[in-house]
Order: sequence, then C-alpha cells, then structure tokens
Amino acid sequence: MIEFVGRKKELAELQDLFERGDARVAVIKGRRRVGKSALVEEFAKDKNFITISGIIPGPETTAQAEKDRFFKKVCDQLDLVFEPLSDWMDILQVLAKKMQEKYGNEPTVLFLDEISWMSSKDSSFIPLLKECWDRYLSKKSNFMLIFCGSISTWIEKNIIKSTAFYGRMSMIHTLHPLTIPAAARFLKYMKFKGELSDIYRILCVTGGVPFYLEQINPKLSAKDNIKALCFKENGLLVGEFDMIFHDLFNGEAMVHKKILEILSGGRKLFSVIKQEFGDISDEDLTKYLDNLYICGFVMQYGQYSLQTGNELVEKVYGLCDPYVNFYLRYIEPRRDKTRLREETDDDSKMAGFDGIIGLAVEMLLIRNNALIFKSVGASSSLDYVFGPHHQKATATRKACQIDFLIQDNEKHLYLCEFKFSSNPVDISVVEAVQEKMNRLDVPEGTAFFPVLFHIGGVTKEVKDSGFFFRIIDIAEFVKGEDD
Repeated sequence: MIEFVGRKKELAELQDLFERGDARVAVIKGRRRVGKSALVEEFAKDKNFITISGIIPGPETTAQAEKDRFFKKVCDQLDLVFEPLSDWMDILQVLAKKMQEKYGNEPTVLFLDEISWMSSKDSSFIPLLKECWDRYLSKKSNFMLIFCGSISTWIEKNIIKSTAFYGRMSMIHTLHPLTIPAAARFLKYMKFKGELSDIYRILCVTGGVPFYLEQINPKLSAKDNIKALCFKENGLLVGEFDMIFHDLFNGEAMVHKKILEILSGGRKLFSVIKQEFGDISDEDLTKYLDNLYICGFVMQYGQYSLQTGNELVEKVYGLCDPYVNFYLRYIEPRRDKTRLREETDDDSKMAGFDGIIGLAVEMLLIRNNALIFKSVGASSSLDYVFGPHHQKATATRKACQIDFLIQDNEKHLYLCEFKFSSNPVDISVVEAVQEKMNRLDVPEGTAFFPVLFHIGGVTKEVKDSGFFFRIIDIAEFVKGEDD
C-alpha cells in the first residue's frame, strides 16, 4: 500500500470543518490523477465512510443502469439486498434512512466521487440530491457530504454556481499536485535514489501528480524512467493526454488544445494568444481560457503597473501543468512508433530536452511560490504584488519579461530569474538581468533585489560579481517540509 504523503493543510481544513459537529457539504475538484479520492479516504479513515463512484458512461449506458450502479453501491455498504429502483428520490431516501439507522450520529462521511458521471442520462439527480440534503442529510450531526470530480467545468456549472446547492457548501477546494518537498518525499518513499537534479527532471515531466509518481521505477535513472513513461509504445504518459482531455469540454476539445499549443512555448498576453489563434472573438477566447483555468491546465496572471500598483486590463496566461507542456512539446511530435524507437535509444537524440525542462521548472516554482517568498526573505508584514511580469513596449519603453517579480509597498522589488541547466550558470546572466532592470518602468527610488534561482550550479564569476542579492539552489527545496 502506498503511503499517504503531504496534504496537511487540506486534511486540517476538512477536519476543522467536520469538528463543528453538524452536517456540512464540501466540494473537492481538480485534474484527474491528482489524488482527490486518496485525500478524502485519508480524511475519512477514522470515520464511518460510504463511498460511491461514477464511471464514464458509454454509448449504451442508460439512465436505469446509472441508478442501478449507484444503488448497488449503497446496498453493498449498508448491508441491504439490492432491488432495482427507478426513481432517484427513492434511492436517495433509502440511502439517508439506512445510513441513519446504521450509524446514527456517529462521525460519518458520504463521498460521491466523479459525480458528473453518476447521472449523465437523467438531469433530475442533482435537484433531487439537493432535496434529500434539505429534508434528511442536513439534519444529521457529525456528518459530511463530499462531492468530487475531475470535470471541473461540470462541477463549476452544476454544483458551485447552481441554485441547487447555493449557500449550502461550506468548503470548495481545488486540489493541486504535490508541492516540491512533498513530491520529493513521495519519491523517497518509492525508494528512488537519484540526484536532486534528477528529482526535478521527474517533477518537470510528472508535475508532482501522485499517480504519475507512483509509476517511477526506483531501479532506473530519471531519464530512463522518462523514456519508459513517455517514449515507449505502451508508456503511460504517451496516451495520458487523450485520457485526461476526454469529455472535458463538450466536443470542443480541439479548440482548447489549440490554445494549450499556443501557450506551450511560454506565457503570453491575451492579445498575443488571440493573434496567434486567428479568427476568434474576445468573448469566446475568454470563455475557453476560463475553462482551461478551471480544469487546472492554465494559470491567469494579473498584470500591474509598477508605477502605481494598479491592475492593468490585459492579463497574461501560461501553462501550469508540466505534464501537458511536456506532452505537447516533446511526446506528441514523437508519437510515431518508428520515430519513438529511433529518437529515444540514444540520449544525444533527445534534443531540446533540458530547454523544455527549463520552462517546466518555472511552472513548478511559480506554483510553489511560498518557497520563493521564504527564500528571498520577503517580510510577511508587507503588502505585495507578485507573479510573472510582462511589460509591453510603448513609444518610451521597451518590452520586458520577468520570470517572477515581487514588489512591496516600500518600493522593494525582488526580480527573480530562474535557470535550469546541466552546466553551471555563467556570467552572461548578470548582463541579461541588468538589461531587464534597465527596461522596467518603476517608481523613482525603487530598490532592486535581483535573485537567481538555479539548479546545476553557478560559476565563480557569478558568485564573485556581487550582483545578485541572493543566489538560491532550488535543489534545497526538495529537503523542505512537505505540507
């Protein structure tokens, strides 16, 4: 059995909510494979636990078949003899009544996993579930109903923004992949013994998704594991993109994929995405980007005037799922079986590998920005504007892109540069960062604190230059406490 790792914050939030002693509704959403079910099972391990999971409906799935599957799960766990019922309200009333008879007010969790697949053929399920909550389940003590789903757009529309459960949800949580320290601990538990840079190579392909980490073979190197998962005919991550994208966007998967392909080269302004996409309205592009954000593939970054601190109208978007990035840029172009064999047998033919990994390191660090704040020593008592920064060119200033910028209300500006290389970072990084500092339009009196984040080392020239406020080896992040 795989040891449960991380998620201390999420477990504490669930437990604090449960200990209020009444009946509560919680919603947990997130991409497939991220560990939503494992989190709920860990939380409920010391409680009475009823779990019912939906399955992807096939072309021949009927409304009655979905009801029968649901009710069989109820009967199995509440010691009932199964007899088909044709009405959802009858099924839910039996569930509520028998659960009360068996457990009373003992601590109990009812977990409806992949709820979007439970009633694809009968839209009355959610309204009737709401009625069951109001009439029966909400009256219980020491009880929690947890909804979970991978199709986050469905959860958003039918649960979170629906009138059915409006005002009834005590917790809505989007579960993200494991943090860098937690993922490193997971790999250690799997007995992987690679170098710290090897851990980052694995994280930059798997993104810290627990199910992907479970597939790591501790007897293989990082690159050999990546080859086995990504470049063999039956490698798990070869067909995984098609699997996680399945049924997410109601027949508009190719439109959403095109946006991901545009972003696979790096973060871009909304206007640039629109230009590269072609014929699309602002309204439609915003809708598609919002869908990708809700599903955990894309991050939206607000942009601010460094002069005034005011938020700008145009936003920046970027991929935030390292696996999706790696798939689009490296796996998909090599899916032809002959090319797979030819290109992956020889390490020298994996051209561009570290370049793609470099972008993934940025994604990891931005998602783990608490580690950035801690390592630069930014004061927790100040107000901050932070994130990737894109300065557009005007008649009086040049364009500029910053990997990660932190500006506080005392005119301190931490300019963070991320570097991932198998070779030490050389002195050219000083000139590159200085040029960015020269281009930035900042208030008079701003104090710059350039910070270099690296893995693979830096040359003596860089250290001796005294240019950087701090030089931080991100390999040390894997040694931190997991949360």
